[in-house]
Amino acid sequence: MTRFSQKIRRLAKRIGLGSAIVQFGVSGRPRPIVVVWKLTGRCNLACPHCDQRSIRDSAELDGPEALGLIDQMAASGVRVVSITGGEPLLRPDIGLIVQRILHHSMVCKLNSNGLRLGACLDDLKGLDLLQLSMDGPRDIHDQVRGRGSFDAVVEAVKMARAAGIPTHLVCVLNRFNSLRLDETLECARNLGVRIQFQPMVQTPESEDGYALHRPEREVLVAAFRHLLAVKEQGDALAGTLKNSPSELRYYLEYAQDGQGPVGCSLVMATLEPDGRMSFCGRASDVETYDTATLGFSSAFSRLRIPHCEGCSCIGRLRFSKLCRLEPAAFLEAMRD
Repeated sequence: MTRFSQKIRRLAKRIGLGSAIVQFGVSGRPRPIVVVWKLTGRCNLACPHCDQRSIRDSAELDGPEALGLIDQMAASGVRVVSITGGEPLLRPDIGLIVQRILHHSMVCKLNSNGLRLGACLDDLKGLDLLQLSMDGPRDIHDQVRGRGSFDAVVEAVKMARAAGIPTHLVCVLNRFNSLRLDETLECARNLGVRIQFQPMVQTPESEDGYALHRPEREVLVAAFRHLLAVKEQGDALAGTLKNSPSELRYYLEYAQDGQGPVGCSLVMATLEPDGRMSFCGRASDVETYDTATLGFSSAFSRLRIPHCEGCSCIGRLRFSKLCRLEPAAFLEAMRD
C-alpha cells in the first residue's frame, strides 16, 4: 500500500470514527467505540513512577485468543484500539495483532518506549499512530528510564517517520522535567514531531517512585501555566505542543485542586492482558468482566462509569471532549 493510499484510508477511518461519535452524541446510547488494550504487563524498562507494575506478571491472552477478541471488537462496532502495556512490542505476535486490527478498518494506535522499534518496524506497517514516551532532554530521560534510552527513542522517531508512521511524543511531568519544558519542546521540534504533556498518576504499586519523582504542587501548577502561555501566545514552540488550551486549563485545575471533572461517556473500555474488561483501570471502584467467558459485547454491556475525581490520561480526556461534541476537540483530532 502506497503512503498516499494509507493517508486516504486513515482519513476514511477518521470520518467513520467521527460519525460514530456524533451518533452517540445525538442518541446518548452506550456503544463501544474505543478500546484501551493493555496487551502485556511485561516491560523492558523499570521506570520508578510506573503505575502499571501490578500487571507485570499478569497472564496474557494467547495469539488465537487475541485475534478472536479483535474480531469480536470489530463486530461490536469498535472504531479505535489503543495498544499499550507494559511494552507491547515484547509480544512476538504484535505484527499479527496490529494487522488484524487494521484489516477490520479500525484505527490502531500503539504506545511504546521505542527500544524495540527497529526489530518490529515491519510489523507496524499501516499503523495509524505511534506514541513514544519522552521524559525530557537526554539527562532527564536517561535518569528516569536508564542510560541510552533517550538515544533509543530519538532513533525510534526517525525510523517511524522514515517508514511513514504518524508519530508523536508523550511526556509525563515529574519534578525534573517540569522545570525544563522549553528544552523538552525543543527536543520534539528538532525531531519534527509534536509532544503532549500529562501529570503523573499515583497508584499503590507506584507509591515509592511517585513520591521520588512527583513535582511539588506549585511546580506542577507553574508548569501547566507556562505550557498554556506557550499555546495561547502562539510563540515558536506552540505548534510543537500538542495539548489544546482547554486540556491545559483542565490540567491546571487538576494540579491546583487535585481533581477535575472529566465527564466520561460510556463509549470506552479497558482490557487487561488476560482479557478482563473494565471501564477504566484507574478508577477507585473498578469492576471487571471476563471477555473470555462473556464475550466482548456482553462484557461491555455490563460496564458502568465508576466514581472518579478527575483523570490525568490525555487520551481519555480528549475523547471525552469529542463525545460532548466540542468543535475544538474535533478540529484537533482532524489535525492529527
